[in-house]
Amino acid sequence: MKLAANCGLCDLLISKAAGIASRFAFRLPDRLLALLAGRPPSVARELAPDAWLLARLTSSSEDGGSAAPTVRSRRMYDLLGDAVAARERSGALTFDRTIAGPAGPVPVRIYRPDPFDGSDGSGGRSGRLPGILYLHGGGWANGSLLSHDRTCRRLARLAGAVVVAVDYRLSPENQWPAGLDDALAAWRDIAARPSMYGVDPSRMGIAGDSAGGNLAAAACIALRQAGEGQPLFQLLLYPALDLVERHPSADSFGQGFRLTDADMDAYKDLYVPPGPKRHDPLVSPLLADDLSGLAPAHVFTALADPLRDEGEFYVRRLRESGVEATLDRIPSIHGWFNMTVMRSSRSGFDQVVSRLRHTFTIAG
Repeated sequence: MKLAANCGLCDLLISKAAGIASRFAFRLPDRLLALLAGRPPSVARELAPDAWLLARLTSSSEDGGSAAPTVRSRRMYDLLGDAVAARERSGALTFDRTIAGPAGPVPVRIYRPDPFDGSDGSGGRSGRLPGILYLHGGGWANGSLLSHDRTCRRLARLAGAVVVAVDYRLSPENQWPAGLDDALAAWRDIAARPSMYGVDPSRMGIAGDSAGGNLAAAACIALRQAGEGQPLFQLLLYPALDLVERHPSADSFGQGFRLTDADMDAYKDLYVPPGPKRHDPLVSPLLADDLSGLAPAHVFTALADPLRDEGEFYVRRLRESGVEATLDRIPSIHGWFNMTVMRSSRSGFDQVVSRLRHTFTIAG
């Protein structure tokens, strides 16, 4: 017990040190960051200097794949995720709840803009706000309410919306479709009880980054299959959408840009072992025969990301199916939405917020 406690303290100290170092480093001017990082390869020539510096720093720790997560590795993932998010005034009131899931209670955290700091999108202190169901990334095997807490607070404040984050079950202990089932349970609970969440059900979207983007896209397909209504939008941030085919961006950015090809192979194996299940559109939305009738999409990719093509090909297929879809490519690397200590990430975050506020305004 004492050893475990000491180990936890060490992890906390490591994450704190990483946070302090990153906040100091990424305050430096871009021209100095560019000198420190050097020139990116031609395939990533437009990469932001802070993103390239982070890629250079993290590439030295690439180990050729991700082993099954442990309690400690998950704790470090959460702590480091929190460490690279910008520190700022809260701007959000939080409430922890549980909902009834298919295998037991599912924890959720509700973020509501603080009306006293002027971030309440309704312009008042009461009433129903737009809503966003948020599904965190982490390869379906990592991540929690902690890893994306500051991200969800920032999103609620800047978008003027209620954000409901879902602590869905993780693999390999709970392989597909456990996480998706939890996400759907959360969506249906909000739809059934919008007043409890303080959201306007006609202005409720679903969002996720990376593996969470996969779950968000799959949830829209699952809702269509069940004959249920679609979200106002699906916000997919550098999503993993194809667990079968290899795309050119994996060849270009599968090494040296933080998320590696080997990482993705390992995460896929933990989530859905190789076999016919990977062809299911609820696992690989990009492989769905028909994408018509789905929620309009806002897709954000990263310039130097092995998953870039999956998100951008998905936009093309949605448009071909008659679904409205916007595409924004951020000059960064995988994970930028949760790394707002970087200027380039904050700029990308602002673009996301602009898309959402416009969508909410049109729907209102």
